[in-house]
Amino acid sequence: FVFANWRGFSGGQRDMFDEVLKFGARIVDGLVAFKRPVFVYIPPLAELRGGAWVVVDPTINADVMEMYAAEDARGGVLEPGGLVEIKFRDKDLKAAMHRLDHDLRALDARLDEAHARADSGTAADLRNQIDAREKHLLPVYTSVAVHFADLHDAPTRMKAKKAIRDVVPWRAARRFFYWRLRRKLQEIDLAPAGIPEEAYPAVDFRDDRAVVAALEADPGPANALRLAARAAALADDLVAAALHPDALLKHALDRIQDPDHRRAVRAALDAAALGAAPQ
Repeated sequence: FVFANWRGFSGGQRDMFDEVLKFGARIVDGLVAFKRPVFVYIPPLAELRGGAWVVVDPTINADVMEMYAAEDARGGVLEPGGLVEIKFRDKDLKAAMHRLDHDLRALDARLDEAHARADSGTAADLRNQIDAREKHLLPVYTSVAVHFADLHDAPTRMKAKKAIRDVVPWRAARRFFYWRLRRKLQEIDLAPAGIPEEAYPAVDFRDDRAVVAALEADPGPANALRLAARAAALADDLVAAALHPDALLKHALDRIQDPDHRRAVRAALDAAALGAAPQ
């Protein structure tokens, strides 16, 4: 279990001196080779950002890793303030003001009329009023932009983008992970490739507790899937072995009926192989 609450790596001199990236890479290497269930949970009021997200991202080992978040957790590469500075700068905020604010729209219309009359004095006065209105509205629009960016880091949005598997409230976390762990352990032992719903048509696969009960009561379909997977892997190994050059050569020689002819072909092939070998 990983309770994730990291704001990422700064990438500064201290992090480089402490070998933060090196140890982060070691964590990734360990997760890649891990064979048992790994649950990453972002607790309430916690956040997972930047390089820290990369280290525990479920795509590192999707077969065993799953990520969840509490209802008021946050996660994303950039924090909302940093995202606004990049994607919604002052010029974009001002464009939104002129599109939405009635006073600015009226001032823009009067400014266009002043330019049409070539009235430079009135135009200058209107530009000053526009600048003052923009400065007055900028903090409000910046706050709205930050809140809008924060909505993209909410658990519901992370689930919609499939960055996490589900939203798990803190009060229900212990019970949820207990049954989820039992289910994952049984699935990994019985059918690592996953158990299709058709194997247990009467079971609601959204309910981990029901799946655990079904597997414990009747592991037959899951065992059949496990044996079928092993048989398929064995067949693939046999096909790969049969396609090996030595196997193909042996098969061709066995089809020669005359023993003397077969020995002559074998001797010629051995001589050719010795002649082609590097000195």
